Amino acid sequence: MAKSGNGDLRQQLATIFEDEEPRSLITRLFNSALALLIVVNVSCVILESVEPIRKHFALTFELFEHASTAIFAVEYALRVWTCVDFRNPRYRDPLWGRLHYMRSFFALVDLVSVLPAVIGFFGAADLRVLRLLRLLRMLKLIRHSTTFGLLFAVLRDERQSITALLFVLLLTVTISGSLMFMIENEVQPEVFSSIPVAMWWAIETLTTVGLLDQLKSYR
Repeated sequence: MAKSGNGDLRQQLATIFEDEEPRSLITRLFNSALALLIVVNVSCVILESVEPIRKHFALTFELFEHASTAIFAVEYALRVWTCVDFRNPRYRDPLWGRLHYMRSFFALVDLVSVLPAVIGFFGAADLRVLRLLRLLRMLKLIRHSTTFGLLFAVLRDERQSITALLFVLLLTVTISGSLMFMIENEVQPEVFSSIPVAMWWAIETLTTVGLLDQLKSYR
């Protein structure tokens, strides 16, 4: 009976964690609450980089980080536990299915959200690494936003046009960089020392900031 009860609970939780499941009211509330937690968590990471704010709210930031990490860890563990009841047949096996799920993109993103606490537990002293990993929690918003799903669908449908555009940009940068290297290398060897350096100059020039810098240099 207990095993059956655990199976029923796992199936109920799977309807919340399953990304392909129709969004019920409970699922929408859960996703909204988790998205809000991610936004607040990332905002705290950004504010914590400001020295006066960090000193004044150090304890608050620390407690909130511990609470957020605990929630993310529980979420990750529950997703791994319930994935055998997802619609994807690759996850049905109790062992290999869970291992296969743990290698999926969103599962790795969920794991990254817990890594800062694990690294901190082992005494990692580089705050920049921890801050970077905590900022990567923004990737979790991809799962909870239909906007990203629409964006990925557009990218998938227009992949040929985007590939053609990228090819034209690459061709333009390559030709521009090569021409500038041939023309300016002897005159300005320190600026155009190689074709890759000249290609970087072409990228900067083709962007708004680079173009403005070039205009300022001629004044």
